[in-house]
Amino acid sequence: MKVAVLLSGGLDSTTALHWATRHHEVVCALAFDYGSNHAAHELACARWQAEHLGIPYHEIDITVLSRYLQSALLSGASAIPTGDYDTDNMKQTVVPFRNGIFLSLAAGIAESRGAEGIVIAAHAGDHAIYPDCREEFMQSMSEAIRLGTYAHLEILRPFIHYSKGDITALGHRLGVDFAHTYSCYCGGDLHCGRCATCRERREAFLAAGVPDPTRYDREANEARGGRESQGAQAAREARDSQCARDTRETRGAQDTRAIREAPNARDARVTQGARAACEARDSQCAQAPRNTRDDR
Repeated sequence: MKVAVLLSGGLDSTTALHWATRHHEVVCALAFDYGSNHAAHELACARWQAEHLGIPYHEIDITVLSRYLQSALLSGASAIPTGDYDTDNMKQTVVPFRNGIFLSLAAGIAESRGAEGIVIAAHAGDHAIYPDCREEFMQSMSEAIRLGTYAHLEILRPFIHYSKGDITALGHRLGVDFAHTYSCYCGGDLHCGRCATCRERREAFLAAGVPDPTRYDREANEARGGRESQGAQAAREARDSQCARDTRETRGAQDTRAIREAPNARDARVTQGARAACEARDSQCAQAPRNTRDDR
């Protein structure tokens, strides 16, 4: 199917773009500048991701609407509340009917580009706060767009039942460069580490067991008890490195595992790569540092 992908430059939509390139023909990536605090950094990431994949990128300026909409996302970094997504104060970050606006505009552009569908990265973690991320809304909006276009466009929402951790794990498998994604609602050069999207981003990488490449504000890390001794920092880096190794199984490692499971199989051919992988793993286990007092 020919599709247009809504691309913000965040973790979710970037993963959706990579997913779409594997399952569909992507005719364009659509990004909307609606005057948010984090637009400059987020849209720069959106452009980088589209260009990196060789996908036509269209950035639509709808900042004129921001003067008519009320949201902390449009009112400067100082207006952004802290807290988790499931707390009432996070409702301040809702931009009224944002996805409805995006999808309405995207439908016209997608049909004009010959697309048959629109991909959006709405996911289960957004359901509690954002009404226009829920499946009930998506079903109704999809039907409205289908009836309102000659192409009978449909809305594809592959992550509607996924957690952000699930999306992060999928993105890692798809080879997404998460260092070129942006989430912070405050819009600084570094992720603040305090706002809900930063906290959700951190938690998603932890849940997925994927190393987090995000550069967070150092003061934010210290404010949340993030001072790490050299030992604790080394231990964390070792865990991140182990996560990366566990999620990438090389052909040599697969051979090694097969050989260990069937040591008596006469036809098992042990390659030099398998022997090296085995020896490296045994050596690494022998040298693994025990938790120090700093780590505790």
